[in-house]
Amino acid sequence: MSRSRNTIVRIANKLLSSVLSDKYLEEFLGDLREIHEDREKSRGRFLSNIAYWIDAIHLIFGFSSIPVFQLKQNPTIMFKHYFTVARRNLLSNKLNTFINLVGLSLGIAFTITISYIIYYELEYDKFHSHSDQIYRVVRVSQVEGETEYRTGTAWPLSPKIADEIARLDDMTYMTYWGGARIDIANSDGTTNSFQEKRGCAFVSESFFEIFDFKNSDVKWLYGSPETALMNPNSVVLTESIAQKYFPGVSPLGKSLTINQGLEVFVTGVISDLPSNTNFPFTLINSYSTLIPHFPDWVMESWVSVSDSHQTYIVLPEGMQKEELEEQIAIIHKKYAGEEFAKMRTYPLQPLSGVHRDSRFGNYQHKFTSVKNIMILGLVGAFLLIMVCINFVNISIAGSVSRSKEFGLRKAVGGSKRQIVSQLLFETFILIITGAAIALATIESIKPELQNLFNFHFDGPFISNNIVLLLILLVIVFLTFIAGMYPAWFQARSAPSVTIKQRISSRIGKSLKLSNALVLVQFTITLVLVTSTFIVLQQIRFFRSADLGFEKEAILNIGIPENKTTSLSALRNQLLQDASVVSVSYSSTIPSGLYRGRGYMDIKRKESPKEESIVYEYQSIDENYLDLYHIKLLAGHTIPSTDTSRSVIITKTLMKKLGYLNFEECIGSQADIGLKELCTVVGVIDDYYDNSLRKGYGKIAMVHDPEAFSVLNVKLESSAVSDEVLFNKSIHHIEKNWEATFPDALFHYEFLDQNIAAFYQEEARFYKIFQYLSVIVLVIGSMGIYGLITFIINKKFGEIAIRKVLGASKFDILQIILKNYLILMMVALIITIPVVFLSMEKWLENYQYHIEVEWWFFTIPTMLVLIVTSVSLINNTLRAIKLNPTIAIKHE
Repeated sequence: MSRSRNTIVRIANKLLSSVLSDKYLEEFLGDLREIHEDREKSRGRFLSNIAYWIDAIHLIFGFSSIPVFQLKQNPTIMFKHYFTVARRNLLSNKLNTFINLVGLSLGIAFTITISYIIYYELEYDKFHSHSDQIYRVVRVSQVEGETEYRTGTAWPLSPKIADEIARLDDMTYMTYWGGARIDIANSDGTTNSFQEKRGCAFVSESFFEIFDFKNSDVKWLYGSPETALMNPNSVVLTESIAQKYFPGVSPLGKSLTINQGLEVFVTGVISDLPSNTNFPFTLINSYSTLIPHFPDWVMESWVSVSDSHQTYIVLPEGMQKEELEEQIAIIHKKYAGEEFAKMRTYPLQPLSGVHRDSRFGNYQHKFTSVKNIMILGLVGAFLLIMVCINFVNISIAGSVSRSKEFGLRKAVGGSKRQIVSQLLFETFILIITGAAIALATIESIKPELQNLFNFHFDGPFISNNIVLLLILLVIVFLTFIAGMYPAWFQARSAPSVTIKQRISSRIGKSLKLSNALVLVQFTITLVLVTSTFIVLQQIRFFRSADLGFEKEAILNIGIPENKTTSLSALRNQLLQDASVVSVSYSSTIPSGLYRGRGYMDIKRKESPKEESIVYEYQSIDENYLDLYHIKLLAGHTIPSTDTSRSVIITKTLMKKLGYLNFEECIGSQADIGLKELCTVVGVIDDYYDNSLRKGYGKIAMVHDPEAFSVLNVKLESSAVSDEVLFNKSIHHIEKNWEATFPDALFHYEFLDQNIAAFYQEEARFYKIFQYLSVIVLVIGSMGIYGLITFIINKKFGEIAIRKVLGASKFDILQIILKNYLILMMVALIITIPVVFLSMEKWLENYQYHIEVEWWFFTIPTMLVLIVTSVSLINNTLRAIKLNPTIAIKHE
């Protein structure tokens, strides 16, 4: 039996141990174990686990040592009786049953989903044997008084760490290329070419020793982890990529060419890596393949770094993290120099932080912070609380109306524990039905859930043992927590009181509890809906923000060569299409998650070297600023004939260099790290080269055609919105591009879609909270509707008398509404500071954000008030329209 299955059985056994008498326990557990093993062989794991829990619940009700569960009668007969009574009662109270089922199914579905997502996020890269001991070496630099957090390490650092730290045995390093062109030669002389957007990595041979994926479904289909990456020009493919490149044949020993230059041979094939790993690798090449292609100065430089080059270490037993960090610092200081070592340090980041700390980054470009995981957990808890409140409110209302039934039961010898058992059984039937509806709902919208929550799940949702365990826990929790108070409330009254229906005091007490629960429900609803509204405003603020450049209807296409003549001819050919507005070449794009970045030092000619400032280096042509509508504040753009002697800088960089105004800046000379000094010929307005969470970048632009790697094409807006025009334009661009670069593969991306990747987490949480607010409103309003229906039914006589005495509809409505308006105001008073403080804290993560204003609370409050008032007014008017004589007779 697997570990997860043992966990499910152990939880049931633990529950049995806590409630069964000792004289039954050993015998029952032995019988249950034998029956479970037989069922598992004949019916399978899933059904046997369900049956085990059903048997356990039967035993709890039949043989519990806790008085409320004890049954003196035959358990089978009693359960048949309980089921018959439960069925009749649930069908006779269709409105309450419907309200409970809707609330339970929605609450359980969302709670189960959120709980699984939290588990999924917390399990990121935890399936390795030594996951708790694995650390990534990250880079923290002090630049111009600011702290910079990055992931790349200097190339010689990893070998020196391995050589000079004696106790360190396990370490691996890697370089991630991401996208790559793959060519595979066929036996008939033809070539199959593939353009992969991601997945190409080069890792040292110890990679699979540290990241062994032992506790996952990853298996070695060909080759072995010990030898697969031992030699240069070796590659391990994932199963899906191997089938894509070599369908129907063994890929072992086959060759493929990467980026038309590196020929590698397949030495292993593994299952596809789990979706919750920070390594999106599909082509895992030996690191030694790259070494001959690196210049010596790169492999020996302690200054030059790339964030794609990362190092991971397994902390030796008995060594503290701080001790290892200190030894790395000594090595860095020894080779990089004392002054440089003060500016740059290499701390260790635990593997669990790679997915949760967005300061550093990871290869997946996906992050879920601990804060957001906690928010999801609170959301799930709030939903369960609301479901419980909803259920308790309606159950109290329904149980009071059944007082005579249970009074007669007591009068003829029925015990309190039988009444409690009956009501708990009815609760269990409702909850297990709601859970079944919830699972069917989850399964029907699973693709949407996977896109929304950014996870991957194969097979039926319920086939996962973790999901099954969560369902069982939720069912048990709701049965005893939501069902216990109404059952106790009904069972504790004397038969004479319930038969004579002298229950006014009990109704009063129950209504006091219901008012308290409604207050909690109002508060949770307002907190969640208001928080969602503020998140919505922030996301809208992002979407409408002026980034400082044009991003709509722009295509970015990678170019394999940058010969001036070819590029000029291609531009002229593309402009012949009426839908093409402008064409430009550059070394990168203005912004986006997937864009190239290069950094160098810049200083004024007369400034000492220690006053150099780190800036982002870009190469552009004369059309770049116009195409992107980047505002030129002073000077002029770089002419096409310039040979990297002119430079344009952003306003922020101008200020950092100490220039007081444009006149002082334009025409001055600057050392930007090139062979010659450059003249500042223009200053452009700041734009958001990064996410809106961060400030403006320090950017300098030159005209260096040898650095061009991106073709930028601006289309007419109509050409993007019209499918026919768009396809025509793409065909025109592709045809001319392939004529210019016949050996390359054509691939384009929209700039606005690239930029949108910056805000994936915000967009995800916006959608989650959007759906959540609807669910909260539905659960809350239906619960309140059920309770209000009960209250109005009990006030039929009072309303009729008031009507006979001359009270108007408005007077009666005012009396009924008054109590709920007071509860709403109290809930709002609680909500305002809670939401204000939590949202202010959340917004601090963004340098560019909205301010929390008073009207952010008004709209959600009015929404909840309208939903509640409609229910209340509808029921009150129904009671008012009733004939007073009928109402008084009924009372």
